[in-house]
Amino acid sequence: MKKNYTIFIFCLLFISFFTKGQIVGAISYDFTDGSIISANESTDGKLTLAGDYTYHGSSYGLQLKVDQEINITVDGSCTIRFLGSKHSGLNMIGTANTEGDLGTIITKVAVDKVDTFDFVYSGTATTLNFKTVAGTGNDVYLPLITVIPVQLGKDFTTAEKNISYAFDLRDESIISSTYPGNVYEQGLFKIDAGCCNAYSYHGTQHGINYKTGNKITLQVAGNSKIRLGGDQYSGGTIIASSETGAFDITSQNHQTGATYSDGTPVWVDFTYVGSAGTVTFEAAGSSQNYLPFIEVSPIPYDVNLTPWVQKSGTVTVNGTQIDFISGVDATSNATVSVSAGTVFSATNELATLEIDLGGNSLSSYIPTVTGDIASAIINNDEIILAFTDINTDPVSYKFKITDNSVVVTAEAGKTYTYNFYDGSALPQTSYSTLRYSSFVTSDGILKINSNTTDEELQFGYHDATHGGVFFSGNSFDVIVAGDAIITFIVDQYGSAEDAILEFTDSNENVLGSIAAQNIAAGVDAFASSFSYTGNAGVITATLKSANYSTSEIYLHGLTIENAAAIDPSNGKIDVWDFGAEQLDEAIYNNNLDETAINAWYDSGITAGSSGNVLPSFTSGVLSWIGGGNDRLRTSNTNLTRYDENIGSTGYSGRVYVNGGGATGRYMSLTLSENDEVSLWMLTQSGTGNIHFEYVADPTTQDDQVTVGSDIQEVKFVAKSAGTYHIYDDSDKPSYYRIYRKDATYKTLTGTVDVSAATGLASNYSIVFTNEAGKSWSTQVSGGSYSIDLPEGYTYNLSLTDANGYVISSDTSIEIISSTTTFDITIIQVELYTVTGNITGLGSEISNLTLKYTPDPSANKVFIPSPIIDVNANTYAVILEPNVAYTITAEGVNDFSIPANTITLGNSDTTSDIIFQEKTKYDITINAPVLEATQLAKLTLTFTNLNETGYSYSFSDVTAIRLRDGVYSINYDGLDEYALELALTSNLNVSGANESKTLSFNPVKNWTFDDKVITNATPYYKGLAFTGSISNEIAKGHLVGGTDATISIPLKPEEKMIITYYYEADFSIDGGAAITTSSGSTSNLETTEFIYEGNSAGIATITFNASSYITNIAVKTIVAYAPIITVGTDKDYQTINAALNAIAEMDRPNSERVTVMIDPGNYEEMIVINSENVTLKNASSNPSIALANKGVDIDANAVRITSYYGYGYHYYSQGNDNKWNAEVLAINKANGSQPYNNVSGSTNGSYWNATAVIYANGFVADNIILENSFNQYISKKESEDVVVLGSGNKGTRPTTIGSTAVQDRSFVERAAAIGIANNTDKVILNNCRIVGRQDSFYGGSGSRVVVYKGAMMGAVDYIFGGMTAVFYKTDFVLNTSDVSSDAAYITAAQQASGRGFLMYECTVKSAIPGVETASTNSSKPGYFGRPWLATTSEVVFYNTTIDESSFPGYTGESLISPVGWTSTLGGESAFMYEYGTTENATGVDNSGNRASWSTVLSAATLTDGTAITTFNFTKGNDDWDPINELNTLSSNSLNLIENKIKVRAFNNQVYISNINSDSKVRVYSITGALIKSLETKKDVNFTIKNGLWIIAVENIDGKKITKILSH
Repeated sequence: MKKNYTIFIFCLLFISFFTKGQIVGAISYDFTDGSIISANESTDGKLTLAGDYTYHGSSYGLQLKVDQEINITVDGSCTIRFLGSKHSGLNMIGTANTEGDLGTIITKVAVDKVDTFDFVYSGTATTLNFKTVAGTGNDVYLPLITVIPVQLGKDFTTAEKNISYAFDLRDESIISSTYPGNVYEQGLFKIDAGCCNAYSYHGTQHGINYKTGNKITLQVAGNSKIRLGGDQYSGGTIIASSETGAFDITSQNHQTGATYSDGTPVWVDFTYVGSAGTVTFEAAGSSQNYLPFIEVSPIPYDVNLTPWVQKSGTVTVNGTQIDFISGVDATSNATVSVSAGTVFSATNELATLEIDLGGNSLSSYIPTVTGDIASAIINNDEIILAFTDINTDPVSYKFKITDNSVVVTAEAGKTYTYNFYDGSALPQTSYSTLRYSSFVTSDGILKINSNTTDEELQFGYHDATHGGVFFSGNSFDVIVAGDAIITFIVDQYGSAEDAILEFTDSNENVLGSIAAQNIAAGVDAFASSFSYTGNAGVITATLKSANYSTSEIYLHGLTIENAAAIDPSNGKIDVWDFGAEQLDEAIYNNNLDETAINAWYDSGITAGSSGNVLPSFTSGVLSWIGGGNDRLRTSNTNLTRYDENIGSTGYSGRVYVNGGGATGRYMSLTLSENDEVSLWMLTQSGTGNIHFEYVADPTTQDDQVTVGSDIQEVKFVAKSAGTYHIYDDSDKPSYYRIYRKDATYKTLTGTVDVSAATGLASNYSIVFTNEAGKSWSTQVSGGSYSIDLPEGYTYNLSLTDANGYVISSDTSIEIISSTTTFDITIIQVELYTVTGNITGLGSEISNLTLKYTPDPSANKVFIPSPIIDVNANTYAVILEPNVAYTITAEGVNDFSIPANTITLGNSDTTSDIIFQEKTKYDITINAPVLEATQLAKLTLTFTNLNETGYSYSFSDVTAIRLRDGVYSINYDGLDEYALELALTSNLNVSGANESKTLSFNPVKNWTFDDKVITNATPYYKGLAFTGSISNEIAKGHLVGGTDATISIPLKPEEKMIITYYYEADFSIDGGAAITTSSGSTSNLETTEFIYEGNSAGIATITFNASSYITNIAVKTIVAYAPIITVGTDKDYQTINAALNAIAEMDRPNSERVTVMIDPGNYEEMIVINSENVTLKNASSNPSIALANKGVDIDANAVRITSYYGYGYHYYSQGNDNKWNAEVLAINKANGSQPYNNVSGSTNGSYWNATAVIYANGFVADNIILENSFNQYISKKESEDVVVLGSGNKGTRPTTIGSTAVQDRSFVERAAAIGIANNTDKVILNNCRIVGRQDSFYGGSGSRVVVYKGAMMGAVDYIFGGMTAVFYKTDFVLNTSDVSSDAAYITAAQQASGRGFLMYECTVKSAIPGVETASTNSSKPGYFGRPWLATTSEVVFYNTTIDESSFPGYTGESLISPVGWTSTLGGESAFMYEYGTTENATGVDNSGNRASWSTVLSAATLTDGTAITTFNFTKGNDDWDPINELNTLSSNSLNLIENKIKVRAFNNQVYISNINSDSKVRVYSITGALIKSLETKKDVNFTIKNGLWIIAVENIDGKKITKILSH
């Protein structure tokens, strides 16, 4: 049976508010099981539903749309408590007698399914109505409703918010007939007789005698209506007072026409407004009162004691009268009208209107007022009204005024951007409460019109995701300065699939149209652009939808790009550098400098500050149209920016687009014909697809270029003059620098020899076509030609209007600076026509292209151009006579032409072309795993790998026939089963029948990176989907939208592991919400769910909000074992097998597992995603030594090594970026490499790290972690097929053990270890890291301790944002013999907090011939260079630096005098150095360090922090592993010699031979102190399973013993 976590939470919730006050009599209505919803009412019949409500699953229960109702019958006064959701958006109105008398409540809560909202009813039995009304969203989600009846106040000591309390003074339960005393208190009730008159019990009808001076004090939890039961015989008054709030009435007569009774209650009411506290009621007057009953009825909404009085009047400005009537209450909109002008909107607080100000400022006028308006004060463009009645609300109102007499014009070259989603253009007042008949932006450039009086079709603000909501018939009046590009950012949601925006000019002439939605493509925030060519003025875009005239259409915003005037060229190259670098002014026009960039930002932002998002901007002919969260990232700290993360070397700034595939965010360039554009850029994940799109007509030019994760130059040429948009449709691009260069034209001349071209007409042209597809033509005059062509291209020559003539001379020419002449010869060719029928193709003729190729020995230059009539099935072609032609067909590869040659005589002729289908062969499919039902559903697709576009699908796998070819095999139809086709080699059909066996494996791991999943996908490999679910294959994640679900098949004794990142909020089987808001795609988090069913079943993931899932795995639970072994004859033969076993263990508290690894070389890529795992060298004398130039290891060493590196792709690499033997075998068989290697943190690569650490508590003990990419060719690499990808590192050697890759020319990024963000408490104890560039990565938020050992590397080899302590560790500079190959130890990237502490470490060289193939030791290198400027931190404390013996550097320190460089990310003053010892004789470089670094004179950092290891490791939990590691170090072990014995048996530890005061400490294998005690005699104690270290210390010394308890 599965755990029902939802019910568990509900129970906790009820316990919290029931037991606290002993609430009794509550009735709950649980919607999460759907029973009430399906029955339309509760089982007791007291709750009924009305409207189009739905069941939203076991997590959220009831889902309501607007105007839907719940009716609840109650027995009397009560609280109706609704369990709320943060995803709700509507409001709810409660009614008992008159509509809304219970108030209107916002249903959205802060803490999902924990917080509540309440209505409170006071009265007798009735039916209450609750109705959903407009709010900020579209839904209400209700898991639970609880009806809490009025409680007896005498039984409570504290008043709880929104709970009603009754005090019955008639039944002696509070005041008895026996006088309880002058001052008496019970529960929330207290009575004080006062000085002179004793109160007394009167009886069961009138309650108590309540006399002058008697005071009753009640506890209240906040705003409340205090209801005193009235009595017809009372003669005095009641005075109300409170020190914690105020009353609407402070005194009133208590006498009523009748006496209170339960069936007919009569009340004297006081309304209290204030905080939790007490209220006091004192009897006054000459006559006594009788008080039978009191009820405290909380008011769960805001209350204003100031009365609301509707007010009206007029304001006159410059002859325009503005009529004003306030709303009937505080929430109602005012009514505003004008005698001339336009009212755009009127809310309860503000009206926006346009009137005639005659071109003057508003402040130049003195308004006159009438009616209830006392004054009208002008403040800039606002008029603030004050009213004569200052004792009632409203007290003020505002008019926002614009001048309609001013003719607004657009500025040429300026871009105007209007976002409808963020409140900058359209106020964020929901369309459910405010619709517009028209609206004008503050600059007057854009006017939006509803064009209807039907409020249901008037536009308004929808939400911060979709922007504005519009309808067919709404229009946009756009003022342009002339030629302009108008771009609407359209939405993928809605139903108006045919919606367009039709553009008209001022004369209503239709100019064209664009799509107003992107529903079919399913891409949100899509840029839909219209190119306007014409005069300055107003053009109108009108929404039109023929089939969805009343449907909502969402628009995110729009941009108006007025064409910039292109200044006459000065011959220089325009450049925009986003770090404000200034290039050589003799060559370049520097369009950006610090002043220009800082001017993009709001004037209120301090120039040069960080943390600012990038606005849209214009700089000459370049504009940037952004999305509101994009970033300027630059190391130039004089620039206003987001941060200093420039992401690449060689440039100081970039525009970073913070949205993958965001086509609505683009660079826009206005260009002249043939302008050349170059961009230096990269994309975040290396999957960019950059468009260079001619906006006026994308069909004529939409060049696309793939861009990787390395900075590269991308070039385009404008085929036409106009505006071009540059954007990425798949990745997040970064633009560093943009160049625009004029085309350089060369005049080409030449003679044209037509002596052999008898009869050639004079109107023919010579056409020059370049590789960009652009053509120029010229005519011949007097036997010569002249033409101007852009320089730098190769052109192919052809003729037009010259049928029967060809160019017999060279037909290709490259135009360079020295090219001036090119002579041409034209000859006549004898031609005849061949016509005929085409048979055998059927409908395939529509795909046919024919080609006639002359016999090469004939040396012909004429190229025939066949014409095909697909309707008549005929063709015609002109050929030369007496030449043998071979006929080939394209586009119909399933057919052949048996008679495929033709030779003509000297006349026209006819000849049919007869096609016949190519021979097909039977393909027999064997799928032994599949059942008959599954075979019947199986669809197989065979794709011809050598012929693009030829795929064949078969739904009947017994009837497969294919022609010759090599085919890949894909399948479909089985997604409802947890099965997948195993890696399968290609099918090779070659002249015979074939058979193929297909293996299908059970799916237990879902990676979401191999198949497109959309909202319409119901199943994926056995997972069942509902709601909005889709994936991004390139990023390997699944995105679940609110209320979507995934059902996962599970069996008894299985558990499910879900991996997620970036943002998540989901529940499993109704359990507690699992959330993250890390905002990081490199910080993977996991959660486990144990299936408790007795038979196969499912678990359901419900998404409470948008969530990113990277993996779902199902594993069989195995018994926990504290120690497992790896080796040839051990528990597991590979480390990965051991890690897989750990992942399947039943470890409810993540109990530590130690993997004891036999010495040897382990070629594996490992991922640590289970907490508290130790990898330990099992040798009794462990070593981390290398040998034989770094190729070999010591006999007692454990080396975990892999060989992937940046710039290469591998046949062995699976979709998870890791080595896979099956993938290698299949790819070798197929001769292809389908997966491209990625670097960085993308797809879990971590720079191709050998070990990737995601889980907390990882320990490596005496282990070598290596990436051999820059060390040697390993056995597995020699067996792999390595393909050169990006970069130019060249072909790698293939000989096992080759150290040629240690040469500097091969060095690239290749990590040995990658620690993900927020991975805590990682310890490397006496380990060796081996690499060259980027060897050791640690992510932000991670704490890492490296205890002793050796870190080998060269370029930025310890890098990232981790907090790390390297304690007495060797930093081994692993460089080549190339003189320029210098090491950079660190590249720190901390944005805040502590960084790297190198504590008493040694900088040394790799040993030539032993650890490296280099002949010499290392040359001087550097402590490092900040990866992130300003904030990154590295501390070298008491460092010992060895001497270099490299030729030319002999006798110098291994750290260069300057110590640090800023060539990576900039400078940081937090690069510290203290107490350095340089072993080179007479060398002290402390005074020569980089000026921006900090050399300390005391062991205290500049923020006052003492340099201790604890101050770096402590975090929030005082983690101090180094102290514990020191206690347990081998040095200590050597000093321990006493006779104490320590042994373990049956979870008991026995310590004997103690004869003096002794201290006993128990440590975990990580060094954490678990237990301590003192004893004078032998002792034993219980301990859990595991590997432990027992330290016993007394006068005789220390004894340290490792024990295994089980």
